[in-house]
Amino acid sequence: IAILFSRTISKASGIPERLIFYSILILCSTVISINLNSIGGLLIYGLIIIPSSCAYQFTYKISSMYLLSSIISIFACILGLFISAILSVPVGATIILILSFFFVISVIFSRKKDYE
Repeated sequence: IAILFSRTISKASGIPERLIFYSILILCSTVISINLNSIGGLLIYGLIIIPSSCAYQFTYKISSMYLLSSIISIFACILGLFISAILSVPVGATIILILSFFFVISVIFSRKKDYE
């Protein structure tokens, strides 16, 4: 967590920040590159950004954000698969539309907008 927020502070704390930071970058880029052709660019980038943005609207704790983001992603994927099977529409686009709807709802009901 320290490396993701401030590499300088983590380096001063004695954490091997360079190794961990570049490992995270390599891992993320590898996962995106492998899944880009099989899943599609829109779905990959949507599944990376939108659930975490939704979760950020409700919590400041990063552990809660990870958990909530994962739950939102799983729920949107299952709901998107179900709706696309019923309506015979593309799965990726349906999942992104559902995630976008979740984001709009999370912004509307966010308590963070009252403090900022």
